[in-house]
Amino acid sequence: MATTTVPVESNDIRIYKADSATIRCSVIKASDGSIMALTGYTAKMSVKREPYDNDADALFTLTGVVTEATGICTFTVTTSNSDQRPGTYYYDVQVVKTSTTKTVATGKFIVQWDVTRSTT
Repeated sequence: MATTTVPVESNDIRIYKADSATIRCSVIKASDGSIMALTGYTAKMSVKREPYDNDADALFTLTGVVTEATGICTFTVTTSNSDQRPGTYYYDVQVVKTSTTKTVATGKFIVQWDVTRSTT
């Protein structure tokens, strides 16, 4: 199965129902537009029905792979993660280091109908 890379620059993520994808988020400093060094940080992504839902009610949460020097967080969305009822959901990406948490991206996580239902 092919994997799609979905950049986060637009802030909205679109994925077809039950498809896999790689979500790539570049972390840029708001102060000067330079790449944020992510040494010592971990990254997480949560997708929820509503932004105010409790963490326990998330559709899914992912731990990202952090590329420290380039400021990139990569998340792998599996077919079971995206096997949601088509519609608009909400996500955020946070980077965490010790007691510091920074929300670096938020937006809509849009699951679209696909046309082909069978993979055989």
